[in-house]
Amino acid sequence: MRYRGWDKNQKKFIYNFAISASSGAPTIIHGNDELSNYINDYYSRKGDDMWGDYGVLDFTDWYAINDVEINKATEDKNKNGMYFFENDIVEYMGKIYTIKFKRGCFLLENDKEEIWWHQLNGLDIESSMEIIGNIYEHRKTKLNILKNIK
Repeated sequence: MRYRGWDKNQKKFIYNFAISASSGAPTIIHGNDELSNYINDYYSRKGDDMWGDYGVLDFTDWYAINDVEINKATEDKNKNGMYFFENDIVEYMGKIYTIKFKRGCFLLENDKEEIWWHQLNGLDIESSMEIIGNIYEHRKTKLNILKNIK
């Protein structure tokens, strides 16, 4: 399963993260690109498999992000090869929906209807569903689109 996280403080998505509970409370740990590149270079030069000997490196450059919303991917892609995630805003069959995850299932939802993901045809998803935004970065866009439909 694929996930992305919306960092509420920095107002951006993160994709390269892990969830840890080693300190007692669940924490989201995100590695920065500089650290990832350093680790890759180190193990490439050493000739070991990546992530081999954790004791050699100091992971203090990893930081905790406390205010993150985790979004699951549906594992379906659109015609451009992009994965659909919960909280994406999509256009499907001429209508605007938000992808939600409720009661263990994905669904399309707007003010008037719900369409459960398992009711959708996979070919229709790929060819007819387009991602037009998400609820975090495009709240105003969603409101404007919904006003234009009514």
